[in-house]
Amino acid sequence: MAIPVICPGCKTAFRVSDKFAGQTGPCPKCKAPIKIPAATGEVKIHAPDAGPKDAKGKLVFKPIRRLDVTIGNNAWLIGIGCALVAVFAAWLLGRPLQEKFLLKGVGVLLVTPGLSVAGYFFLRNREKLEVFTGRGLWVRTAICTAAYLVLWGGYAFVRYRYNMPTEIWHLFVILPSLLTLGSLAALGSYELDFGSAFLHYCFHVLAIVVLAYMAGIQMWPKIA
Repeated sequence: MAIPVICPGCKTAFRVSDKFAGQTGPCPKCKAPIKIPAATGEVKIHAPDAGPKDAKGKLVFKPIRRLDVTIGNNAWLIGIGCALVAVFAAWLLGRPLQEKFLLKGVGVLLVTPGLSVAGYFFLRNREKLEVFTGRGLWVRTAICTAAYLVLWGGYAFVRYRYNMPTEIWHLFVILPSLLTLGSLAALGSYELDFGSAFLHYCFHVLAIVVLAYMAGIQMWPKIA
């Protein structure tokens, strides 16, 4: 292994064989005496320890790998198709939806699970190892759907029982309460952070408002 050397006289840098380690010799350029440093041991970089192994040399514990779930093209097409069907159904069933309260509830019940799952996959933390899939995902979606339906039921009760909102200040009482409770429902159901849970509920409300507009349903009275 060659040893790097710098001449103290002419500052020329060169390398000499390790067999001259610890000796003194003249610089090949200016002839000034140079003390060759002692050879140092070779530095070896070892691979990181993968963990304990059994008698056969196999790892006892398997490394943790992050599971990343991607949405394929078919899923996107199905989602877009369902959204178009929902918009068309809202437009086609406009008058029946306006006149029958129960039919409105059924409509919200049908579109909420898909909206909730789509919002979860879009807003979930990509750095989190656990991703909800299968039965666990649908149980959480059912809980979130039930919570959102209860909030819509509460809004309908306040609107028709107390005739609110009719003034601007009513919105500052109703909307913050709905947004807070909806965010807590999404946070508890999908274990999102509060900001993502807030966006999840806002996405749901916006979608329902758009569908209601397509059906000609007035979500709240006109404010003078």
